[in-house]
Amino acid sequence: MLYLPVEDEGFNYPFFLFSKVDPQVINIRQEIKIQKYAKENTYGEKFLIQMLEPIFTGVTDLRSEYTKYYSEYSTFNEYLYKKLLLEKKQIDEYIEFEKTNGEMYYGFLKLGMDYTLASEITEDQKLIKMINEIIKEVDYENQD
Repeated sequence: MLYLPVEDEGFNYPFFLFSKVDPQVINIRQEIKIQKYAKENTYGEKFLIQMLEPIFTGVTDLRSEYTKYYSEYSTFNEYLYKKLLLEKKQIDEYIEFEKTNGEMYYGFLKLGMDYTLASEITEDQKLIKMINEIIKEVDYENQD
């Protein structure tokens, strides 16, 4: 699993998530308790849930969405270019990430968190690295 925030001019805080397991079937609250990323009933646990839950919920599987609703685009790459307005270089990079990290999902942090936290987890490289370490473990634990 890999979390990649996307630079955005607005306050939507878009991100990509690459996962071999559908992130929406993962109960991140339960995973935090099981893996003991933070002590139960503490601020740390509450903070982790607040930070990670929007990454796992409300994401869209881009290939499924493309297949179901956007057949007017001749290729998946064209869909990413015209619908999500990604640069061709970015698209190539994301397609490579997809090959090694699993399906490509897309979401917005604004749907589940406040402005300050959303901006932190899209800009702070140490926090992004920590998020990726946690979600890699969660992905590994939830594979069949």
